[in-house]
Amino acid sequence: MVSPKKFQDLIKTEYHNETEYWENVVTPVLDRLGVPKGASVRRREFPITTHWGARSADWLIFVENRPMLVIEAKQLEKDFEKARADAKTFAINFNPAKQKDREAIREIRAIPYIFTPCGTRLIMFKLTILEDGITPDMQPLKELLTYKELEQIAQRSITFTGTKPLEENLLSTSQFRINFEEICNAIEERMIPKAKAKLPGAKDFVVLVMNEILLASFQKRDKELIYKNYKFTQKVTKQIEEVLGRYDLKQIEGPDLAYAYRDFVTRNFTGTTPLWAGKGGKEVGRYLTPSPVIKFMVELCNPTPKDKVIDFACGSGGFLGAIATRMSSRVDIPEYLSENLFACDVDPFSVSTAQTFMELLLPGKQTLAQVIEESFYVTSLQKDSQISIDDVHPKVGIAKPPRLGFRKRKRKGILNIFHHNGLFSEKIHSWEYDLSPIIPEQSFDLVISNPPGGADYNLGHEDELKKVFPLENKSLQNAPLFIQRAIQLAKNGGKICLIVPDGVLANIELQELQGYIFNTCQVKGVISLPRGIFPNVSSKMSILYMIKTETPSIKKPIFMASVEDREEIDLESELRKILENYKRFKNN
Repeated sequence: MVSPKKFQDLIKTEYHNETEYWENVVTPVLDRLGVPKGASVRRREFPITTHWGARSADWLIFVENRPMLVIEAKQLEKDFEKARADAKTFAINFNPAKQKDREAIREIRAIPYIFTPCGTRLIMFKLTILEDGITPDMQPLKELLTYKELEQIAQRSITFTGTKPLEENLLSTSQFRINFEEICNAIEERMIPKAKAKLPGAKDFVVLVMNEILLASFQKRDKELIYKNYKFTQKVTKQIEEVLGRYDLKQIEGPDLAYAYRDFVTRNFTGTTPLWAGKGGKEVGRYLTPSPVIKFMVELCNPTPKDKVIDFACGSGGFLGAIATRMSSRVDIPEYLSENLFACDVDPFSVSTAQTFMELLLPGKQTLAQVIEESFYVTSLQKDSQISIDDVHPKVGIAKPPRLGFRKRKRKGILNIFHHNGLFSEKIHSWEYDLSPIIPEQSFDLVISNPPGGADYNLGHEDELKKVFPLENKSLQNAPLFIQRAIQLAKNGGKICLIVPDGVLANIELQELQGYIFNTCQVKGVISLPRGIFPNVSSKMSILYMIKTETPSIKKPIFMASVEDREEIDLESELRKILENYKRFKNN
């Protein structure tokens, strides 16, 4: 490493513009750190796609096609915070804007190091994951890394080292994600014809099969039955086993692999619509909650080890993972998972990914719960014949019965995550299980969720919904339905924390709902989130936090806050400030 003091001769001069600063400070610093010249290593104005659209990082530094360092430089020292926020955004959300760059780089990953030259300040940061397993943080380095040191770090990231297969947290996350893609590619090549690979639901099925394989691997069950069920060739089986064989699954630390898996799902399936959801107004999009928002909501609610918690639209299990990780050192985890943590989702893909995510996060800990396992199986196939998307989803248009059946069976070893419409506990659909004794009303200390947005969620059961939710005698909109359901599930004194459309408490068309809320709950806070945190969703969303009570008062103040709509916003930092302000508001 090199001390920033070694560059005093470069930064003592005042420069007239950023171009001069780049040429007379940044470029010479890179030269002295041993960064080779050339477009394969130094990439100027590298285009990156973020939640706020296409932007360009000042520089990216590559080691053998692996992005290792993002540089955001500013002429003036007063612009340091903006440079740091921009660099962090690029590092966390790294996604090349150009197709040729994506194909060349191959992996889409977080960038582990950040450099922010601003005026006389030359500081590098290391991007790390905090103990919650979710939150990215930036730790300043005392000195500047040389290119040779970046090479050594990059090499360690792909060297297996025994107790932990990959040394660098962010790099291991990247490598694991590549492995998931390798497994999916092998499964897709075997099971989905190229002509139908882009159909809605095709990728879903591939991941569902991968989930079965991952769960069997971590629960030490025989995978041969899975390979046999799906008529995998020896070649495909060998490909998958080769990837899994790169790791000693007994030694892997849960968070690294689990959050790489959730990151893989988030990057590939956010905004997609499952085929089962139907057409037009019945589409149900997947918009997984960003990690800083999950962390903020969990800390806002501050659940205790005794609290019984439910997420009734659990997606990939982000809230479950954050709460379980928070409790892992304070409770007997198997007992806690069995007795205190519950979830459901109408999307079988989400249920499967949430179950898999939790098993990877807490391997071997989920031994007390029983659920209904739902899986496809082959009923009649010739040896080596290819399974098509029509076999999985017969409604696509084939006239013949599907060659894949659908079965349910009880099996130990999975968290209480159920394939069930979160608006009910009763068995309404043929594929559901009666959850009335497991998820009764007025029994939860915390209801926390990011319910689906504007899409129709009734799945053809309008009459049943109108009986359960009397306010909904006209239209059946998701936000009012899930808010009412949350209030039904919470016990008196129970906390409710939901992501809802912005202005739900002010919309004149929702007066009945607002009356119901204020008659049953004490609203504690409303935090407006910036546009763009959910890709391709233009509407603003808010966090609604309230406590169910028999004696609500409209005279008590409500904490109101908003994260500004700015491209360079550091969402994690802004939410941290809001949380501190809420604590002061609460104590006054």
